[in-house]
Amino acid sequence: MPYLDFQDSRLYYTLDGERGTPVILLTGFAVGGSVWEYQVAVLAQRHRVVCLDNRGGGLTEAPVRPWTIADMARDVLVLMDHLGFDRAHIVGCSMGGMVAQEVALMARHRVMTLSLIATHAGRLRDRRPRLETLRGFLRSNLGSRASRRKAVEGLLFPDHYLEHGPRDRIDHALDRDFLTQPPLAARLAQLGAILRHDTSRRLHTLVGIPTLVMVAGSDRLLPPEGCDALAELIPNATLVHIPEGGHGVIGQCSELVNNELLKHLTP
Repeated sequence: MPYLDFQDSRLYYTLDGERGTPVILLTGFAVGGSVWEYQVAVLAQRHRVVCLDNRGGGLTEAPVRPWTIADMARDVLVLMDHLGFDRAHIVGCSMGGMVAQEVALMARHRVMTLSLIATHAGRLRDRRPRLETLRGFLRSNLGSRASRRKAVEGLLFPDHYLEHGPRDRIDHALDRDFLTQPPLAARLAQLGAILRHDTSRRLHTLVGIPTLVMVAGSDRLLPPEGCDALAELIPNATLVHIPEGGHGVIGQCSELVNNELLKHLTP
């Protein structure tokens, strides 16, 4: 398995594709890089595609402590050094989008393009959840496996997709990513990093980096308005709305997401 030993951690990653510019895919809360399977299948035909498991998620091993999003961004840069990538396209969804912002702010000269999906800049008014969302989040992390699975399903996908979408694909996503969750302590450490995330006063410095922001219009977990605001904070960002997309938009609307990414990553 491809692991990178870094300080007191073992970073797990996958590398697909044999040619083209590097693309690094960064994922969200409490899941591994396997969530990007539909993107990897398409992007790896033209690019070298890396999926990194963040500390606290997937197969990466790291001692639990109060992590920051910046810690995870440094992991990305260390992995780029290890793989010999001077520059890469950086793509992040949800918490991964927060990590991607920090990577660009830390080392803009290493970012070819930036793609941010269903995420926000960290301002309180952009991330304030509804009471229903808070209840769903608590249920997704506590209780029996069946009740957690049901809660995750409701957070990731809108009702119309759960009712009419491909049930086998929905079940596959839940089994793949949430059948076995990281320990509660690791999830809490990731959550703490998310709650301390705020790049809003620095994002104007990303002027000149081609940036794509994709808004999942039916997102129950993170308010879509926060993603809209993110695009306003980054000079000349391209904004794409996916009205039917829930927080699990990269799986639910994979073809649309892939088409937008391919357009953005092509010079």
